[in-house]
Amino acid sequence: MPAVEHSFSLSLPGLVLMGVLFLCMGAGAVWLVLRAQLERKQAVCNDREAELRESQKSIHEKERVFLEERNRIEITHADAIKQAKAEAHEQGRQLGKVEGKSQHLEEIMALKSEFAVRLTSEVDSAVSEARRRLTAEYELQSKLFTVQISPFVRISDNKGLFSSESVVETGYQYQLLVNGIPAFQPHEIIERSEAKKEVNDEKIKEYAHLAGDFASSAIEMYLGAGGGQFAKLAPAIIKKLGKK
Repeated sequence: MPAVEHSFSLSLPGLVLMGVLFLCMGAGAVWLVLRAQLERKQAVCNDREAELRESQKSIHEKERVFLEERNRIEITHADAIKQAKAEAHEQGRQLGKVEGKSQHLEEIMALKSEFAVRLTSEVDSAVSEARRRLTAEYELQSKLFTVQISPFVRISDNKGLFSSESVVETGYQYQLLVNGIPAFQPHEIIERSEAKKEVNDEKIKEYAHLAGDFASSAIEMYLGAGGGQFAKLAPAIIKKLGKK
């Protein structure tokens, strides 16, 4: 009978260690899935931005071609008028014919001017539509898939026989949201843990500010500089546990 009790006491820590290992593996799997989904969403955003840049590049190319054509026409028009005036000065009997050519060139310039106005309008419309489409897609993605990150401070009071102290844990908690609804259990990341003899309200404010810095750094580290549209920084969570 004592041998059986000894075997059970040796196997209990192993069971606890196995449970902790499974919890860590589960948290790691959730993090990998979250990171993969974020990367896919970021890749889609990058593709949309690349499409917008290509559209703007094509528009600029069309504008360049149009300006070159307009300059060429203006030079041709000026040369033609100059030649027509010279011919009119030298040959007064052809004045009517020269005036007719000048009127024809003026009509061509009027048509080119109308074309320039229409092209500018089409360019502005295309740019506005592309920006509107990208904005709508960004807003849709941010509504469908977001991560709520909350700074947190947990204060645990430990009472001993001769002294007492408080353990302060500072970090952040992240929660996956789909359409604004939590999808999984929140996970806590502890960045700093320290023991203090006394923790007053002023210290708690300092710890909350530090936790906010940890949360902001986490958003930039996991989601990148432009990841703020997919992450929501929530107010700090202060937890005070009773004396042990």
